[in-house]
Amino acid sequence: MRQVIRPAILAVGLAALAGCSGNPSAPATHAAAGSAAPARPISDTSTPPALDGPGQVLLQAAGRNGSAELGTVPRIQPGTLTLVVACSGPGTITVDLGGIASYSGVDCDGDSPGQYDVMERDSASSQVRVSVRGASSDHWAVTLGWSPTTSPQPTQN
Repeated sequence: MRQVIRPAILAVGLAALAGCSGNPSAPATHAAAGSAAPARPISDTSTPPALDGPGQVLLQAAGRNGSAELGTVPRIQPGTLTLVVACSGPGTITVDLGGIASYSGVDCDGDSPGQYDVMERDSASSQVRVSVRGASSDHWAVTLGWSPTTSPQPTQN
């Protein structure tokens, strides 16, 4: 099974761009590449973060704090997953996408709160449990999206 996680760049306020602050870890390979940032600040936790581009929303939660089991996505087909996390507060949170990926240390404080990642997958997953772990003082919102397209992969000679 091949999976590529591409950390994107986050826009915060009107100032500068900052890199993703979470530490994705998954049972697969990782490659870096850029992507456009969401239009509103990533620290807005009152509404679910928007996907940047086309896609189907698989799961959303907003206005939450602390830890929560968000639910189970019955089936995720091969294609592109997008995870957008907005958070604010003094600490960090962890977002777990079942056996697909885990994002620990998503920073809720500072200049670049939140997480925006694109994951290209060439295999399906079933019964993907999505959860967030964090302190009650950390507020967050999450959107998980899916698109059937993936970037063309280089051919090997």
